[in-house]
Amino acid sequence: MDAVAISLSLLQEAQGESNLKALARHYIDKGRQVLFERHREGADGLDVVNAWATVMDHLIRHLFAMVSAEQKVRFPGPASRLTLVAQGGYGRGELNPRSDIDLLFLHPWKISPFVEVVTERLLYTLWDAGLEVGHATRSSSECIRLGESDMKVRTSLLDTRFLCGDFDLYGSFEKAVESRLVKKVWVDLSAKSSRRASEGMENTEVRSICSSRR
Repeated sequence: MDAVAISLSLLQEAQGESNLKALARHYIDKGRQVLFERHREGADGLDVVNAWATVMDHLIRHLFAMVSAEQKVRFPGPASRLTLVAQGGYGRGELNPRSDIDLLFLHPWKISPFVEVVTERLLYTLWDAGLEVGHATRSSSECIRLGESDMKVRTSLLDTRFLCGDFDLYGSFEKAVESRLVKKVWVDLSAKSSRRASEGMENTEVRSICSSRR
């Protein structure tokens, strides 16, 4: 299944809509219909969830490009840096056509007016189009701090994927995740493995002592 070709065809077909909400609604409804038909024709479930993630990628990138271009005229300069990141199952490229999507709006430091307006506009467009969207708006340092203390946040951050926006900002974020969170996961797993091995040795010793006393 050529999900990219499907996405481009859907975007072209939806261009005639009068506003972003109508465009997104048309794109999503038609996209679900196309994938349902492909599934009935024999496409397996994994092909469908991979294709739907790609279909959503193209819609979100298109909406982000339109909204951010409009707002950069109002808010020019370095404060307009923003990266959109997919998280969780969506970050892994696996998305059921009826599942919610999980997005991270990544900004450099403080939330600027540009970041606030683009985030709000994009989210309301997706919500109004009928999507369930989980989201967070954070800086890289906030992500790492929360990820170090919260297992749920850490798990989401380990399954991220660049969607659009400032790629350099995402690169810095990815390095921080790799050096701080991935390393922490390996340390925790190693410690847990060592504890289990130690407990196993202790249990073996106990069984040996008990057997010798019979």
